Amino acid sequence: MCEVLFRIADKAPGQIGAALAGDVIVVCPDGHPWTVAERTNPEWRIVQFPGVDVALLRSYEVPQLDPAGGVMFKRAQGVDMTTAVGEWLTIAPQESAVSAEAVLEIIDATVARDEGAGG
Repeated sequence: MCEVLFRIADKAPGQIGAALAGDVIVVCPDGHPWTVAERTNPEWRIVQFPGVDVALLRSYEVPQLDPAGGVMFKRAQGVDMTTAVGEWLTIAPQESAVSAEAVLEIIDATVARDEGAGG
């Protein structure tokens, strides 16, 4: 199993390279020792993914770069916060576990970040 730290609000709206709502901040192995700040930040959610290997979700940690190699978006893809999954992340408890079926729904709710895209 793995655990994922999601951002549910834009960090710095309009700032190039800033984390957006729906971004995966980090993917960790099950049992990761989250800090108090990570567990209590109202803009973050920790979600446990049963039966999902960390390696499967590592691609969600990759930034989107411009042609010169500069960071355009903190993450190249993230959860579309206008979907049911995005809405659930917004109201979910600070730490939640999801079913195996919900894992697929979360993956299906991800979108590529491109110029002008937001959370």
